[in-house]
Amino acid sequence: MTLRIPPNTEPITEQKLKRPSSQSGLIIWDPDPYPKIPLHDEYYDIVHRFQKKGWVKGASSNIIADMHPVDRYEAVRLIEHILKNVLDLGKQKDLVRAMRVSNINPTDIDDLRRMCNKFAKELAYYGRKLKKDDKELLMISDNMKKSRTGVMRVIKVEGQGDGSTVIHLQLD
Repeated sequence: MTLRIPPNTEPITEQKLKRPSSQSGLIIWDPDPYPKIPLHDEYYDIVHRFQKKGWVKGASSNIIADMHPVDRYEAVRLIEHILKNVLDLGKQKDLVRAMRVSNINPTDIDDLRRMCNKFAKELAYYGRKLKKDDKELLMISDNMKKSRTGVMRVIKVEGQGDGSTVIHLQLD
């Protein structure tokens, strides 16, 4: 069993956007609307993990997943792509079986939720309904946790000659 603590544990707060004000009535031009994501950001680790597990599908998405550094625009589109693929898992007829077969775990879902919260403003621009998506991700995560629970029983304990102990367990 492993315990993974995310690097940013502060509560997420929404910041109010300031509207650009201009004396002449012209909108202030932003020459870099989508800056690069820093190389030390957790985005790269999360996307690489989803790519290794096969949730990044398509040649263009895999190219973007391998890019370092990546523009915020491309990162948002890739997170949306992964989110869509994971949410398709929740639409399966036999959800419990699909979850057992899939190679995703609840910590991956939590990472995806964190990335969705990080890029919430941009995902909303692209038409994602974030509250609905978050609710579906929570439902998938809860179903995964429920489908993998059970009672573990000790069947047999064996002492080895070198002083080690082997414990045989069964999950009901």
